Amino acid sequence: FGSSSGSYYPLAMACASPLSMFLLLTYTRQLDRKGPRRALRSTTLLCISALTISGIAMATMQHNELLGNIQILSLPISQIIVWASFVFQNSYAHLLYAQQWSFLGSIFTPTEAGKYYSYVA
Repeated sequence: FGSSSGSYYPLAMACASPLSMFLLLTYTRQLDRKGPRRALRSTTLLCISALTISGIAMATMQHNELLGNIQILSLPISQIIVWASFVFQNSYAHLLYAQQWSFLGSIFTPTEAGKYYSYVA
């Protein structure tokens, strides 16, 4: 998965699909249990939290050399955090697409949907 070339992009892309499925299943369950408004709010807070935590972690490692040198599985922890953030962002993009259609489905009547969906798609 690219470890010989130094690029972990193929591994990240391979992990994005399973994480996307997990996020979509979780979102679907929340839609059924809590409704669209609360499901949208909780998934948006999840995204904000995940990206904020990864940003704070990276900033902390830039300013603290001791933390920046920690290694997990012979990789610097900063690389793991950047990789995980990349996978999450790519997976979350799939969720945003599902949220868009879910939102449109909840505000349009069937007649309006037939009229406006072609412009959105």
